[in-house]
Amino acid sequence: MHVWIMSTYHVKNIWAAAGVCCVLILSGVLSGCFPTEKRNTADLETEILSGSQELAGEKPVTRLREIPETVSEESEEVSIQARVDIGNREAVLEPFTAVKKPFQFDDIVKILPEEETFTLNTENPDPLLDIYQGSSGGSLTIQDGRIYYISGRSSNKSYNVLIGSPMQLDDRQIVNEAFVSDSIPGLDKQQVIQQAGRWMETIGIQGLGEPQVAALDYATLQEEYEKIAGDLPKGGETPFEPEDEGYYLLFRSEEDGIPYLAQDYFLQDKVYCFGSVVEMIVTKNGLQYFMASGMYDRQEESEPAEELYDFRKILSRIRTKYKDVMLEEPVVIDRIELIYAPDVISDSPQIYELSPCWAVYARSSSQSPGCDLFFYYSAITGEELGIE
Repeated sequence: MHVWIMSTYHVKNIWAAAGVCCVLILSGVLSGCFPTEKRNTADLETEILSGSQELAGEKPVTRLREIPETVSEESEEVSIQARVDIGNREAVLEPFTAVKKPFQFDDIVKILPEEETFTLNTENPDPLLDIYQGSSGGSLTIQDGRIYYISGRSSNKSYNVLIGSPMQLDDRQIVNEAFVSDSIPGLDKQQVIQQAGRWMETIGIQGLGEPQVAALDYATLQEEYEKIAGDLPKGGETPFEPEDEGYYLLFRSEEDGIPYLAQDYFLQDKVYCFGSVVEMIVTKNGLQYFMASGMYDRQEESEPAEELYDFRKILSRIRTKYKDVMLEEPVVIDRIELIYAPDVISDSPQIYELSPCWAVYARSSSQSPGCDLFFYYSAITGEELGIE
């Protein structure tokens, strides 16, 4: 995917649109061969009990601490060789309502490099966005639930391309094939992480987990840039310089140690939504790139879930998902993660309900380089959720 930092909201929308197109293309390809109608609960339970010799008759697994760290199961349709990621096995799981978090321009500019000032674009036709142009060529876009910033210095750099190629985000974890340095000389990693935390407090973002961090050293930036330079628009990009090296930080929003859904997604028959992540690039010159997406303000809580839907039945549903599908080889499931997933319960005003669910990360074949199939089950009801 060739996406580079050249403007503000439009570039991120290009990136998001590319992801949407991939989802739509994949959905179109799969819709002809994958069953789409939902089977009723009785049919599902019959399949579970008849098709699960390992699980049938055993004690239900309904508490986080009872769930294994890895699962291994094989069928003709699905190969499950997965780790089960649960951020906090003592977490109290409780659905809650939320709204998109509003952000204030005056708070955001406090964390940006002082040498750049911003002017509001009064010709912007979208009332839901505030778009600002920076005096040094940077840009800032603010909307409820989302901030996007790129500095003037970095607006003609290729950070996004490099992050999206040798350092992919697979299931929102950094799969780093290029940037192997642990630190940047003269820029202490722990101090950068602490500074990032203070910046988040300044603009009112709370509930972030510990970040994943990659050191973007100059030598590798330069090497990777050379690999892609021929594919970039002529005159639009400039090579990296030593002062461009720094750290890339990736945060996920969390609730009692359980992360929110981090992928951009469609809610079936509803709206396109951004995953809940914060990304930063920090150099010796300060914050160069910042994207906070899918940020919420928590509203009302529901009653805590005393027990979860039987995890054994979740595995059975995963195993039988492709039962009626003709496949050349089994779908490969590498990872199952407990997350909070949003659903829109009101459009005007827009209100979300976030509830715990199991995110299943799968590859359509053993040759797939990364996860290209994602599906989700409520951790409380066992229902497959309409997230695409």
